[in-house]
Amino acid sequence: MPPKGAPAKPKCKLTYFNLRARGELSRLLFAQGGQDFDDVRVEQDKWPALKKDTPSGTLPVLEVAGKQYGQSMAIARYIASEVGLNGKNNVERLGIDECLCDVVDLMTKVFGPVFEKDEAKKAELTKEFENTILPEYLKRVDSKIGKSGWIVGDAISAADLANFDVLDGIINRGNTKCLDKTPKVKALVEKVKAQPKIKAYLAKRPASTM
Repeated sequence: MPPKGAPAKPKCKLTYFNLRARGELSRLLFAQGGQDFDDVRVEQDKWPALKKDTPSGTLPVLEVAGKQYGQSMAIARYIASEVGLNGKNNVERLGIDECLCDVVDLMTKVFGPVFEKDEAKKAELTKEFENTILPEYLKRVDSKIGKSGWIVGDAISAADLANFDVLDGIINRGNTKCLDKTPKVKALVEKVKAQPKIKAYLAKRPASTM
């Protein structure tokens, strides 16, 4: 909540496709931060007509005080700062940024097999992801989680929400055992899911495979 007498923050409008992918982290940040926003979900067939009016011809787009901004992680970092989920000091913010960059790299690997049309190549990419890339990533995250149960500092941050988002998606697509060898990451996912505001958001969000 803003201090008494402080000017109200402008209501933001987030425009993205009716899926999770690169827009869901921003929605989760708004939800955990308790900040109301317009959640505009674009169907794929409507996108070509809207594309020319976006800053870089891509989604998501965040509109703040009448101005549009693109790039999913720039948007997420802005929201995290606005709602108090971007660390308590510059060192914590550095750790959070590191995690966000790692999540972007992982998401690129997640989407590789999804969009690969050659079935043999798809199978090869899937095997590499499940047997090598994901286990190595999870070990790194597991090593960063401290006594607080959070990745950075002693409170939930954008780092935790970003990892929850991408890992929840992987689990929902069928890789249900992927966290079994990294108990701290598994506990983190459950801890994020149990946050009252996140729990309420998850209960009402549209179903999506991506």
